[in-house]
This record gives sequence, C-alpha cells and structure tokens, in this order.
Amino acid sequence: MSTVQFGVGFGPTVPAPSVVEAAQLAERLGYDVFWVTDSHMAGREAMSMLGALAVSTSRINLGPGVSHLAGRHPTVIASAMATLDEFAPGRIRLGIGVGDSGPLNLGVPRTTIRDLEAAITTIRTLLRGEEAHGQTRPLRLSYLQKRDASPVPIYVAASGQRTLRMAGHVADAALVSGMPDELAHSIAIIRAGEQEAGRPAGATRILFWTTACVDEDREAARSAVRGSVARRAMNTFNRQLRDGQLAEPDREALERLQAAHQRGHIWDAGYADLVPERWIDMFSVAGTPEEVRSRLERTLADGADEMSMILMSARSGGRGSADQLRVFAETVMQPLRSARGVTA
Repeated sequence: MSTVQFGVGFGPTVPAPSVVEAAQLAERLGYDVFWVTDSHMAGREAMSMLGALAVSTSRINLGPGVSHLAGRHPTVIASAMATLDEFAPGRIRLGIGVGDSGPLNLGVPRTTIRDLEAAITTIRTLLRGEEAHGQTRPLRLSYLQKRDASPVPIYVAASGQRTLRMAGHVADAALVSGMPDELAHSIAIIRAGEQEAGRPAGATRILFWTTACVDEDREAARSAVRGSVARRAMNTFNRQLRDGQLAEPDREALERLQAAHQRGHIWDAGYADLVPERWIDMFSVAGTPEEVRSRLERTLADGADEMSMILMSARSGGRGSADQLRVFAETVMQPLRSARGVTA
C-alpha cells in the first residue's frame, strides 16, 4: 500500500520560540510537514518564521499554509521560497490561495482566481531560474541558475469548484479544504481541470486539509473544533446562499451565527448553541481515536495522498497544542501507518 503523509497546520499566535519548539516536536513525533499560517496581522510573520524553522529542523517539510498575494508580489513569494530552499533543500513547499484572514485583516479584496493562476505560473517560472513576464519588463531572480524544474512544489488551497478546477490546471498539489464527505467530488473536479489543461490524470497530488481534535472524551473533542467549524461554515454557506443552494435548516443556523458575529460574538467557548451538531462532521474530524481513524481511512479511500490537520486541543492549561500533537500522533497517525504497512 502507498505511503500517506501527515502534516500539521500551526498558527504562529504564540511567541516565535514556541513555534520552533512545536515544529521540533512534530518532527520527533514523525509528522511529515509543518505548515505555518500566513496572516501577519493575526500572528508572527510566516516567512521569517519559516526561516527559523528551516535551520532548527532537519527532516520535516515546511511551508506557508497558506500564503496569498495581499501585500506580497509574486516575485517576493518566489524569492522567499528560493531562499528557504537554500536553508532546507528539498524540504520547502509553497501553499498559496486567494486568501482568507490575511486580506480580511488588511481590508483588501481576495485575489481573483485568474490572477492567482497567473501568479502561480510566474512563481514557478522564477523558481526554475527563468525569465517571467512582468508588466513593464521581464522578471528574473538573478541569483538562481536555470534548472529543469522548480525545487518547491506549489500547493493550491481550494474548496470552491472554480478554484478546484484551476488547481487542476497548474498546481503540483491541491490543498483541498472543503467538506470531508465531498472529497471524492472535489477530486473529480480537479481531474477535469487537468484534462482541460492537457495534463495527465493524477498530475495534481491531493492533500486533504481539515480541523481536527482527538480525545477519549468525545464531547470535549467536538467542542474544541466548534469555533473553527463556525468560521468555515460561514465561508462555505455564504457561497451556497448566494447560489441559492443552501438548505433551509442550514440557512436558519447561518443567520443565527451571522447575527451573533454582528454583535461581536467571537469566543470559541460560546459556539455551543450556534453550531449544529451535524456541522461538526461536515467541516471537521473530531471525536475519539477510533472515530477519527475511521473517518481518515475513508478519506484515504476517497483519494487523498496526504492529510494535514489544524489540531485543536480539548485540554486547557497552555500545553494543549503539544498534548494534541502527541495524542494525534500516537492514537491516529501511527496506527494508520501501521495498518498500511508503513513505519515513520
């Protein structure tokens, strides 16, 4: 059976040395990838953080999860990736998307899918040491020699149909952050995009990205993800509402959630009455070790090549992130690998 890679998404909202410690722990526990959230108004600056991680780890892959074009020209992103690759050759990945909290916190629009596709093409060209088209002059990273391929794979964050199709056009991998039960459908759209672009079927690697919590206390695990589920539900259901595709029970729950946010309700602990139980399974993977393993096995069967999780802690006291890294590794990641005949 094929090897599956496991990654963890980490928001650098804690002091920078603590992020380094978390990445080192993830490496020791056998995780394959450590993604750093790129939202510089909400947490530490991602590219600076990744530089520190590149020289503080030796095996684990690293990347922004995910970057965006708000405040960063494609040449800046390309140069950052090339520089990181010198620190950690072969261990750097670029996660990129239209943007979420990054553009929102700057008060600017998200990038259009067309502009994102063009930027990805430019970034890949520059990382090959080649000349890319600029608005008024050719663009090139003068310190790079020409090479046959970019050393940095580009992962496109996608959930909507247009972004999924675009990922199939140009991405090395799609970071699919839609509903877990719709992964197979999302992959079919990516494959259609590959066909449109004349790429071979399967050219785009599939990474399933979700929020997760595992705990023997099922209700504690599910409670831990409610805040994240609320935010993802608002993003997804707003699109469906605009398209007239939102079912009535979800529309009513969405309106209650939106009204609460208008009143300034932002604390995760208060989402118990605002997030229907069924939404937790729609937008996250949370529960006992057995439940989480079963859910992720289905995800692998649906076609995921990799899985990366934003791990939420069901425990308080400041050590929750480290505890959840260990618990997920020991009760989910390692058993899944063993079942597939793979050791870390």
